[in-house]
Order: sequence, then C-alpha cells, then structure tokens
Amino acid sequence: MYKCCRWCGNFSDGACLSGQFMEGVDLNMDKIRDDGLIMEVLKEEMVFNDSDLADYYEFAKRLKISKVKATQLIDVINNILADKRVEVEDALDTALMNNLHSAERIFIKNEHEFVCSEFK
Repeated sequence: MYKCCRWCGNFSDGACLSGQFMEGVDLNMDKIRDDGLIMEVLKEEMVFNDSDLADYYEFAKRLKISKVKATQLIDVINNILADKRVEVEDALDTALMNNLHSAERIFIKNEHEFVCSEFK
C-alpha cells in the first residue's frame, strides 16, 4: 500500500485534516521578518516604477499638470507608500502569526508524493 496523502484517511478535497500534522512544526515568523522577506515584496509591489510613469504622465496631461509637477506628485506618493510599508508589514506579520498556527486544514500540493507521520 502506498503511504502518501492520496491514500490517507486524513486527506480530503486536496487538504490534510489531521490536527497533529502541524503540531511539531515551528514556523519562525521572526526569521521571515528579520530576513526582510515581507518588506522586500512590499517594496517591489508598492512603488511607482518606470513602466507606470508613462500612464501617470498621460493622466497628468489630461489634468493639465506639467511633467515636473507630475514627477513631484509621484515622488510624494512614493514617500507616503514607503511609510505605509512598515504598517502593512506589521499587519501582514500579525495576520500570518494568527492564522498559520490555527489552520484547520493544510493544502497538499502533490498528494501522490507527500508522506507524513500521520498516515492512517
């Protein structure tokens, strides 16, 4: 008999329902935060980049704002977003801490290959 998730009694609808599956796993959210992984993603996504500028300059034209003023406005918005990144990182960190340890089901990517100690 195969001892993978596919044939386990705890497996249903693509997820493991075992309450003890994650019990021994230590999710170190402090390390994720200290390594700057959350902030790195936020910096990549929460900033106006060169590909966005053409759209904003076109919008500025319709508003009859000069390119210089549009650039200044974009700089101000980028600074505001930089300040908000810290707040968003804190909120994400809290949400992850609260929800990862209390998950009722863990979704398994490949149920035909994954094996754990909770097989029954």
